[in-house]
Amino acid sequence: MSDLRNEVHDIDKRLVHIEAVLDRLEKNHLAHMEVDMRDLKSGLEKTNGWIIKGVVAFYGQLALMGLSVIGYLISVIVSML
Repeated sequence: MSDLRNEVHDIDKRLVHIEAVLDRLEKNHLAHMEVDMRDLKSGLEKTNGWIIKGVVAFYGQLALMGLSVIGYLISVIVSML
């Protein structure tokens, strides 16, 4: 019976060490994941900014082209008068 108690005690010691190692691994892994998620978020924010600027520029150019066409049509109509 004493041998069984000794074995159980040894197993408990080993489990404590294994749990400590697993806790450290989990905390380190989560910390790295948090850093990676922050980096990804900042990258997406930059990308979204560029996309919005590109859309605004596109519609700005489209508006200028529309005004140019309207100006040309007005000049043609005025010249016909």
